[in-house]
Amino acid sequence: MCYHVAFEGFDGVGKTSAAKALAKAMNWRYVEKPLAYLMDPDGGTKNYRTFTEHLNKGTDLELRAMVYGAGIYYTSQIAASESITTDRHLCSMYSMNYVGRNAAYFDYLVGICGKPTLTVILYADPEVRRKRIIQRNPNDPDLKKVFTYWDHLKLKEFVEHYQMPHLLIDNTHCSIEETVEQVKWALSHTQSLPA
Repeated sequence: MCYHVAFEGFDGVGKTSAAKALAKAMNWRYVEKPLAYLMDPDGGTKNYRTFTEHLNKGTDLELRAMVYGAGIYYTSQIAASESITTDRHLCSMYSMNYVGRNAAYFDYLVGICGKPTLTVILYADPEVRRKRIIQRNPNDPDLKKVFTYWDHLKLKEFVEHYQMPHLLIDNTHCSIEETVEQVKWALSHTQSLPA
């Protein structure tokens, strides 16, 4: 059986670190920015970054959803043959690109891609998130955004709507190891998780 654990959350909650750490602990593949695999088959990200910077400047959320949806679909093909962790997946795409008129597209996408084995929604205190981002990159444009403790509720709305097995973790004071242990425990108890 192949597993897919999708880490969701907003900047500074620890998604990337946790997804990489779980992949290493379980000897799974870590998948980030799946469109880059298609646009930069040499392993770089130059074409991907140029394209997505242009795409994200636009206001057409339906187009963005469709383009990023192609990456989600590609990820589902990888997950069909090997166990993976992903840094952002369906929930994040929904939270950034949903408008009422594209709801049917998300229904379609969940239908053709399937649901991850487990979606892990990480959230943290806004000041902790801000400090983590500054440590990573003091010039990160995300620092201009307004952070709230409740940002993750739109992600939770998505997993509940589509009845996906999920785990919410307040990652304010958790180490990466503690987060990974919580996820490993949840994987062993997936049947008892909310869907």
